[in-house]
Amino acid sequence: MTAPQLSVVLPTHNRPALLMQALGSVLAQEGVEVEVIVVDDASSDETPAVLSRVNDERLTVLRHETPKGPAAARNAGIDRAEGDWVAFLDDDDFFAPDKLRIQVEDAERQGSSFSYCGRIEIDESGAVIQQRLMSQNPSLAVELLEDNLIGGPSAVIARSDLLAEVGDFDERLPPLEDWDLWIRAAAAGPAAIRREPLYAYRRHPDNLWITAATRIPDAFEVMREKHASAASHAGVEFGSAWIARWTAARDIAEGRRLRAARRLLRSAATERNMRDAARALLALGGGRSQKLGMSAMARFTPRPDWLDRHV
Repeated sequence: MTAPQLSVVLPTHNRPALLMQALGSVLAQEGVEVEVIVVDDASSDETPAVLSRVNDERLTVLRHETPKGPAAARNAGIDRAEGDWVAFLDDDDFFAPDKLRIQVEDAERQGSSFSYCGRIEIDESGAVIQQRLMSQNPSLAVELLEDNLIGGPSAVIARSDLLAEVGDFDERLPPLEDWDLWIRAAAAGPAAIRREPLYAYRRHPDNLWITAATRIPDAFEVMREKHASAASHAGVEFGSAWIARWTAARDIAEGRRLRAARRLLRSAATERNMRDAARALLALGGGRSQKLGMSAMARFTPRPDWLDRHV
């Protein structure tokens, strides 16, 4: 096999169908030499058998016999990676065919050690929900102390030597370990930012943000303590924008619409964020208004051509 320019770390647990879509999107990458390291975090279904049928020398499979969580699985993949660059992909997401080439070229041209991009959000059937576009952000290192502007692991590639410098994913923090790593990476140097969606993020009932919701407050407190000094030095309140939005989402889910709207309006005023203002209005309108708002957003969101390769 040609020496990989880029290693893709793909943790998985009991999602063989989604995993094969994700894996297929890596093996179909154009214009870059890749290896993909799938870390099977103790799957108890047909995942091992499905992986054993993939005949591609670019694939390496590691297995944990007992579940250790996505952070530990990613760290195991990083340890095995041989590429100059490391990319991350969750097993329920997938890449556009030129994602990795574009990000490597952007980062190398700008002299950056990591890069992130926008995303398209889809539902279980593959229908578009919305897109999240990125913008150039010269104050990224500071703003990440208030909010996770980057999103999840599938958005990011990083140089191997950067990861060696700043450290791996903190295994105490699921599901906030990615945000923590982005804070450390941004403190080490500027990112190359690609505005348009280069990967698909799939919303479904088994998203970690839903299944691990009860663990988030404790993880956030560990994050707050870990980055307290940096936030104080920057003159910001750690996680203020993020926790306001997350708490409002929990309030909406549990029927506390007025409280959610108040939180979102305060966040909109403080952060000058019109998206939070719109969310506040939708929260006041209840479930029907939220569905209508999401439907309208979906209608005006362009569907990338590459999406149909996988769904």
